[in-house]
Amino acid sequence: MTATTDFTAATRNAQDVFATTLDSWKNGLSSLTDRFGTVPTVAEFPKVDLTEAVERQFAFIQQVVDLNHQYARQLAEVAETLTGVTRSQLESVSTVVRDQVVSITDLAPHGVDTVEQPDADQAAPKTAPAKRTTK
Repeated sequence: MTATTDFTAATRNAQDVFATTLDSWKNGLSSLTDRFGTVPTVAEFPKVDLTEAVERQFAFIQQVVDLNHQYARQLAEVAETLTGVTRSQLESVSTVVRDQVVSITDLAPHGVDTVEQPDADQAAPKTAPAKRTTK
């Protein structure tokens, strides 16, 4: 048995399949590009005023800066108050210590005199009582 192959029919079938595939691709691309045809052009886009958006953004930033400035000032005032209280406390302690030192220095000479008196009495030579001689 000999097989006879009809090369002409096979070529026609391959050509038909190839043409059908190309038509399918062409129809798919056409449907895709048709959708792009409905997209508005640049001239049809609405005009947007960005100036208002920029102004609102900077107004918000200014509010944040103002709040930070106010917060920093309040912290500085609190710190200043605390240092003022601390300073007054230190001054009052310093005054008390200074008064104590002055009173001690005033009392010191009197205390030294009191201490020196018994020492002077002990340091003085004691003389023996005079002997009475009877003549």
